[in-house]
Amino acid sequence: MNVFTIELATSWIEQAKKDLASVREYLSLIDQDVGDGDHGEHVVAAFEEIAPLRAASFMTLREVFEYTGDVLLKEKGSSAVKLYGVAFKEMGLSFQGSEASLDEFSQAIRAAVEKMKEVGQAKRGDKTLVDVWEAIAELTEKEKTLSSINFEDKAKTVLKASKYLLAQKGKAAEYGSNSVGFLDPGTVSSYYLFDALTHVLSEAEANEPIQQTS
Repeated sequence: MNVFTIELATSWIEQAKKDLASVREYLSLIDQDVGDGDHGEHVVAAFEEIAPLRAASFMTLREVFEYTGDVLLKEKGSSAVKLYGVAFKEMGLSFQGSEASLDEFSQAIRAAVEKMKEVGQAKRGDKTLVDVWEAIAELTEKEKTLSSINFEDKAKTVLKASKYLLAQKGKAAEYGSNSVGFLDPGTVSSYYLFDALTHVLSEAEANEPIQQTS
């Protein structure tokens, strides 16, 4: 698989909506440790506002991601959801046509990361969702094909490591050293986003017709 298509994009968002909804209570539970305990509610509610996406309804990848970003940006109660909106919106601005090469997809992820850093005033290592997104950006910059990338594995590795970081942003930062040992809910929901992408890509690859050799 060498191109990222509208079909993959819409399937990714739809899969992410389902996966996030399935862990709504868990996301809010871990947010109780060093946050307000409502991350799951805000994230799931925001994604549920995204109308069912059908590939035939869009002409370009930009339309898919700009629509998704615009809907998420309407959520006012969560800084993490705002950053997701910023990320998807920025990805949309990076795309031109109905499909993208891995290099173009990688550039879109990188653009999203840089925009999130700017808006959230965060950097890698601050124990935020930026940790996962930047690691994913680096991964896409190293690989040769979409099918060779395991987004879920990379996201899980970063998620586990981030547990032992000192929180530098949001309410978690108020806990100081007591934030070490707890998962950041934005990092966890980002894991589920990229786990959904891995699922969609794997399913699409499995359904690709086998090329006959002469």
